[in-house]
Amino acid sequence: HTSRNISNLNGFPETEIWLPGIKTSDGKFILSCSSKNILEFDPKDFRPDTVPPQLHIEKLSFSSAISSKHEVDSIILLFGKTDVHLDYNENRITFHYTALSYQDPSLNQYAYQLEGYDNTWVQGGTQREVVYTNLNPGKYTFHVKAANSDGVWDSADEKIVVIISPPWWQTWWAYCAYAILFASV
Repeated sequence: HTSRNISNLNGFPETEIWLPGIKTSDGKFILSCSSKNILEFDPKDFRPDTVPPQLHIEKLSFSSAISSKHEVDSIILLFGKTDVHLDYNENRITFHYTALSYQDPSLNQYAYQLEGYDNTWVQGGTQREVVYTNLNPGKYTFHVKAANSDGVWDSADEKIVVIISPPWWQTWWAYCAYAILFASV
């Protein structure tokens, strides 16, 4: 046997149920409600949604430090993009994503991983955004996957590559200049 929680989020009427209820010989339930009504339902009518959601990483927002006391927030819309290049001081980033499954969208579940930062997948629950702070310069790949309200996961994850450039004084040409300067001294 399997069990399933049924609430107003997945089609059950918004009402307070008074227990105990009655189960009929044909498997239906008859329950008393707070509104002095009787609710009859057949659990067989509640069929799980077997269609996995379509997932989209909508946007990436990041903060740029323009001085020691001020930051500027920026947003990049990601539809159709495969990678994003950021400067070294744009290292506080937020990924915004959504699953297109409309039966009970508030119950969609998410899991994510930032390759190069997270060692394993992180279960995000119903959270539709994740923030990473103080990322070092480098290449990161953000992966996210989703399940619909009935727990059917999409077989493929969405991903976006984020490249955070090093500051100029940590680039290969700066190191070459340091080596030349050191050799000449």
